[in-house]
Amino acid sequence: MREAHDLTVYGIANCDKVRAVMKWCREHGLSCQLHDYRRDGLDEALLDQLLQQFPLDALLNKRSSTWRTLAQERKQHPDKSLLREYPTLIKRPIVHWQGNWLLAATPKQLAELLQ
Repeated sequence: MREAHDLTVYGIANCDKVRAVMKWCREHGLSCQLHDYRRDGLDEALLDQLLQQFPLDALLNKRSSTWRTLAQERKQHPDKSLLREYPTLIKRPIVHWQGNWLLAATPKQLAELLQ
């Protein structure tokens, strides 16, 4: 298996988009790891790192079922604590490789990044 040197996919294991990126990696002989927010958690350091890379509004998946179930007050003024409490609100997958970050990554974007 070809090493992608620290290629990490952030998301949740049962997400179709995450599975598509992981499948693409396997099909192209790339070694990568999945950081599942449900299994592996979302600590303050990781959340801060994500917020350094992407604005809060870009990270928020306002089309998710989690977003739709939130009280209107929480939706009006989203902040870091909202993502900490509900990591499934983070758009996925996020791919990190050699200092490069992709938000809502697709296999096509990953292929372009790894060229």
